[in-house]
Amino acid sequence: MFKRIVTAFLIMGMTMAVLSGCAKKEVGNISLKSGETGFYLQKDGTVEYEIYEKFDESYYDKKELKNKIKEELDAFNAGGSSKSLESAKLEYFGVDDEKVKVIMKFSSATDFMNYLIECNEEENATTYIGKISDAVAAGIPFKGEFTEISINEPTGAVAKGKDLREMDLNVIAIKEKMKVQLDSSIKYISDNCTIKDGIVNINDSEQTIIVYE
Repeated sequence: MFKRIVTAFLIMGMTMAVLSGCAKKEVGNISLKSGETGFYLQKDGTVEYEIYEKFDESYYDKKELKNKIKEELDAFNAGGSSKSLESAKLEYFGVDDEKVKVIMKFSSATDFMNYLIECNEEENATTYIGKISDAVAAGIPFKGEFTEISINEPTGAVAKGKDLREMDLNVIAIKEKMKVQLDSSIKYISDNCTIKDGIVNINDSEQTIIVYE
């Protein structure tokens, strides 16, 4: 995904550019450590996605990295899976304390989903954001038990995957470590993630399910 662009670039030898002093920007209430990513699905359907990586070598070039990111977003917007030439845009780019923060904004959850699928070159369905019924039709698995959530806290109750498949709710299905915040109420999460203060922390790269209103 987009993190691969940043990581791949940082491996390359470049000349260091002058760093600009831009004000920091956050994605929702998500706080990231170096090497982490997160996204915020807002009530209006837009998505903000953040990458936070080390930028601590003298040969890293800030300007060239920023241009590379813009090129990748332009290529996505011009492709067939985006809804318009404004589907994805670079919202913030800054370097501070030997860290680079990149925030992009997607006009819809569908655009964000398609971006992840394209960048991960998925052959089988592992990423989905939308109705559960459509996720099931797309082949997203609902296996095992899921923790019930109420007001951003586990209730102690669990539900079977086969029961979730019949619910008239929405789902985020993703296969990547990251932090996730939603404006909508979260109802169930799979057992490979946790929730604290409304932030879902996906702990591994196995299939994660977040069910929400």
